[in-house]
Amino acid sequence: MVEIPPGSGQFYETMPIWPWECWGPPLDGRRKVVNPWVYPGEEPSTWVLLPQPKDNTRQFYQTGFINSNTLAISGGDAKKSGRLSFGNVYQKGIIGDHKVTKYNLSLSGSSQVNKYIRFDSRFNYIRTDGSQRPDLGSYPANINFQLTSLGRYVPLDFLKEYYEKTGEAGRWPGVWENPYFILKEYKNNDYRDRMIGYASATVQITDWLSLLGRVGVDLYTEYHKTTRPVGSWYGTDSRGRILTDFLHYRDLNADLMLTANKQLSENFYGSLTMGASLLKQRRDTEHMDARNLKVPGVYSITNALEFYPETYLWEKEMQSVYFIGQLAYKNWLFLDVTGRNDWSSALGMNEYSYFYPSVGLSWVFSDALNITGNILSIGKARVSWAHVGNDSNPYLTKTGYTSYTTSFLGKGFASKSGTLPLYNLKNELTESWEVGGDLRFLQNRIGIDVTYYNGHTTNQILPITVSSTSGYNTVVIDAGKGSNKGIEAILNLTPLRFSNSFRWDIAFNYAKNQNMVDELAPGIEAYPLVDVADNPFIHPNSVYANPGEPYGNIVGYATKRSPDGRYIINSAGLYQREASESVLGNITPDWIGGLNNTFMFKGFSLNVLIDFIQGGDLTSTTYYWQMRSGTGEFTEVGRRPQDTDDEGNQLPYIGVLDGVVEIVDAEGNVTGYEENTQAVCGQFYWAARAWVKMGDWFVLDGSYINLREVMLSYRFQPSLLEKTPFYGITLSLVGRNLMYLENHLADYGVSPEAPPNTDGGAQGIESFSIPTTRTIGLNVKLTF
Repeated sequence: MVEIPPGSGQFYETMPIWPWECWGPPLDGRRKVVNPWVYPGEEPSTWVLLPQPKDNTRQFYQTGFINSNTLAISGGDAKKSGRLSFGNVYQKGIIGDHKVTKYNLSLSGSSQVNKYIRFDSRFNYIRTDGSQRPDLGSYPANINFQLTSLGRYVPLDFLKEYYEKTGEAGRWPGVWENPYFILKEYKNNDYRDRMIGYASATVQITDWLSLLGRVGVDLYTEYHKTTRPVGSWYGTDSRGRILTDFLHYRDLNADLMLTANKQLSENFYGSLTMGASLLKQRRDTEHMDARNLKVPGVYSITNALEFYPETYLWEKEMQSVYFIGQLAYKNWLFLDVTGRNDWSSALGMNEYSYFYPSVGLSWVFSDALNITGNILSIGKARVSWAHVGNDSNPYLTKTGYTSYTTSFLGKGFASKSGTLPLYNLKNELTESWEVGGDLRFLQNRIGIDVTYYNGHTTNQILPITVSSTSGYNTVVIDAGKGSNKGIEAILNLTPLRFSNSFRWDIAFNYAKNQNMVDELAPGIEAYPLVDVADNPFIHPNSVYANPGEPYGNIVGYATKRSPDGRYIINSAGLYQREASESVLGNITPDWIGGLNNTFMFKGFSLNVLIDFIQGGDLTSTTYYWQMRSGTGEFTEVGRRPQDTDDEGNQLPYIGVLDGVVEIVDAEGNVTGYEENTQAVCGQFYWAARAWVKMGDWFVLDGSYINLREVMLSYRFQPSLLEKTPFYGITLSLVGRNLMYLENHLADYGVSPEAPPNTDGGAQGIESFSIPTTRTIGLNVKLTF
């Protein structure tokens, strides 16, 4: 308590600096506290507890901007052609000073030297510069992390003013880190130089035999620099930090192919390609972590007192031979056969080589049966079977040491690799088959293409966690088995089509996939794709691959229920969690699809695209944190609008959790249940579920329907351009990500498309994601 003003006899409580909590008395203007929003040395004053404006955090987001330009010149004749293009993209993000600039120079050409020899080549140079890219994920440098945990009473205008006047972050109730301090002092920049090129020569030996030689290279150099100022909140950043990464990637491809195409007889036509290829990959990485800056604000490696450098070299080579053949009968029956053998340096001793073939048969029965008329335009059936091989990243078959810059008595330190290698590592192998058909009716106004596929993968290469007492952290296994089956369908319709006027086309695609984990190695009951143990303070649930179950199970603790499905309340009036973890959901959608409508009338066209994701769950860290800290609007339920009456008397709690209380006999046996009537405070009503990680509350339905794109275009008729220097002009107004027609996450400020990527289990975890944006743009295409 603080007396304000001194000697007045009026004492006021101070607000504790809990950076992640927004619990306490109602923000109704009835209570005064010691004003925490003051500058050092100011006289203490009082402050009335009131909420900030509902949309106060919107000021952190600004309207983004993208400007894209492309200029292309092409020309040629019957023997040679060339094309030169230059493009640039400038993008300004929705947070702070986020900017990305990209330049693209492309040059391609071909030359028919004579009837026997042809040369083709292409070169691309791409330069990308980025600055102040927003931090993502469960990290205090993520602005969305800060805004999610920010107390509703925090005056953002003062935080901004405080930083601008002092250059410091300050420490405030309800604030992890001053977000304006993060915007201006947490800095990053990067660049990438990328060159992609290839050259090929084709020799036409005879009219049916040709030889192609080709070489291609993909080179890029990438640099990242991230700095953290002295005074940052996060532990290892607090004394200042510099992180730099320098990467150099190189991929070299070379192949030689001999191709024969020949009419073998009146009814048979055949083609055969035989080839050999070489792939060489190299990754050089240099990383520097410099900490404890001698002089604040000077972000040079030489200004640091601690250095933690790392270097990494990654090399792999693959040699291959292959063939591709087709035999056609009367142009309505086609047999396709392929075979490939790879030798990979990443595999184990005497396991470098693996072969995988395929065979496919397709039958155009509308031609074979001579079906004519306006009903069936094309009818085609197909069936195929294939093996597909896959190797691994290098260095899983050998162990090595990591050398450190630190030393003792002149002797350098080194540590053994934490991964136990698999010396006889074999390739993964997927065996699959599919059957499908393509039907078109009424002169192609109705089209249906359906495919069913079924595949099994064996020898999956997985790193499995083992006890550290073994001297290792992980062991590589070559024993996983999985299956993948599903159906894909495309429906094309042209409901209306009039000559020289109006046309309406519809395209709908549907895909349903089931990915099962058949088995892991003996003794391995589950494989973590994303493990909550890696960050137990942040994430509520893990994502696992469990044998005998679909890929991507969300695993965590469920809330305990009675036999009839009611939540069970304990003696303190709180929910209870189950004693062990269970499957709470799955990240795989039931089905995905898209619906595209195109309307054309003379020079006008209107394109409307809708995307569907139905089924599939995600586990939301944002929702978890809103519940834990009391910042979500939904946490108003269970809190009394005022905590005292007009006379200052404490009012009782009103938050009564929906559920039942166990009736227990003298021996501790549950004999029945009765309705819960015990009220608890708002913090216990909500935050207690997060404190003990009742993960089922944070598993949300990821289904959505998105109006992905609407584009209205007009192409000027040639007659209107006769007196202009233009051959063609097309104007387009484009809107993307316009609105959700279905969204189950809007109440939590989360987008169902927020999970960071589609790689592994990460597609099922949402974590303080940046708001999704809609874009409105104007495209102008000029042809000279």
